[in-house]
Amino acid sequence: MAVSTDKLIPDVLPPKDEQEGIDFIHILDAFDPSALSDKVLNAFASRDPYVTAYGSETGYYYYEGVTEEVPDIPAESRLNTGRSVMRFDREELQKQTAAYEAGQAGAYKKCRAALIKAIGSKTCAYIVEQELKSLTPAQQEKQAVSYARWEQYLKEERERIVSNELDHPWYDPLPASRSEKVAAVRKGIRKSDGRLFTQRDFARLIEYPVNKYAAAEKDDDMVEDALLEKLIMVCHANPYYLYDDECEAYLGEYSGDTVDAGDAPAIIVDLDVILKWIQEGKPRATDWTDGVTDKQRRNWY
Repeated sequence: MAVSTDKLIPDVLPPKDEQEGIDFIHILDAFDPSALSDKVLNAFASRDPYVTAYGSETGYYYYEGVTEEVPDIPAESRLNTGRSVMRFDREELQKQTAAYEAGQAGAYKKCRAALIKAIGSKTCAYIVEQELKSLTPAQQEKQAVSYARWEQYLKEERERIVSNELDHPWYDPLPASRSEKVAAVRKGIRKSDGRLFTQRDFARLIEYPVNKYAAAEKDDDMVEDALLEKLIMVCHANPYYLYDDECEAYLGEYSGDTVDAGDAPAIIVDLDVILKWIQEGKPRATDWTDGVTDKQRRNWY
């Protein structure tokens, strides 16, 4: 369960209730991530796994006759990203601080939120700095070589897809259960390094409770409209795929009111498909429950 920044770093942030004369930039500059415990650092690391590589899953790929682990982005590259984010967050805090000092309404709350974000990015950059310092030059070089090989593999896979040598790079044809469709959307998008999102990271991406999301991938009864609409609006999941129980495959185009000739729509679509769905009043081709839950129906037998 996520812990609030106020609890992670007590006595650092200004009060939630608006105060006068708070120097937000000074608070950020005075904040020292090296004073934090490993437990607190891990909590901050989980907030930006792209930079910190927190919770990385071990994956494998087969390339040029060798099975290799999917590597994390090299620490040097992640540190550059982390420092860029840190600079951007500091600039945003400076912008909000100027509004606060000018007496704009609501500026204090925005300053505090910007400060929390800037403290987080500063801490994540520090975490990667320590990781990089712990690596020998040989280890850094190994990271770079391993990741370059992974990128070359992804490039060749994409080229094969374009040339129709592969039908689809990431997953097999999918059955039509609601839970499996939810999982299909998660697997249908990738992190910038090509890896799958974990259930936890994906739930955070779509701002949905982690426990409820994990349950939805296991149990059809736990798939709620609220989750499906998160998948549509955040991940550009195809609403016709999610709501039509006859859409079982992953290729094809949607047209009309039903799936044409058994040709199911793509899992991820352009915005125009989602806009069409909204303009049509968010039609549901499938009533999942018919007024009765699947669990109730099973209890009849």
